[in-house]
Parts: sequence; C-alpha cells; structure tokens
Amino acid sequence: MRRDDARGAVFEASLEPEKIVTLRELEDSFIEDVLSVFEGNKKKTARVLDIDRRTLYRRLASKKKERR
Repeated sequence: MRRDDARGAVFEASLEPEKIVTLRELEDSFIEDVLSVFEGNKKKTARVLDIDRRTLYRRLASKKKERR
C-alpha cells in the first residue's frame, strides 16, 4: 500500500522489520544530511531545521558519544 503525503513523498506501508529505524536515528541521519548540504555550517543548518544552535550542538555531541 502506498500513500503520498502533502509534499509528494511516497511512503511504503509494508516495511520490513529489519529496515525500520528509530525516530532518533532518522533525525540524526537527516541532521547529518542537512549539515553536509551546508558544508558543516552549523548556524545555517540549525536555521534551516528551525532548531536552536545549542540544540544542534547537543544532538551532534550526543551522537559522537554513541559512536565511542
């Protein structure tokens, strides 16, 4: 079953359990993608994501700790 959202993205309703990621993982991945688009510029990234820059720094620091 497919469903189109308001922005035109397509979602598959029949996901395989092993491919499901947590919301936190999805957000972290998206933050990294946006950060890459702005070539590491955290101020622009935070502005585009509509989050405080301190929140962005906390999320990045949290992810860095998880990698250790």
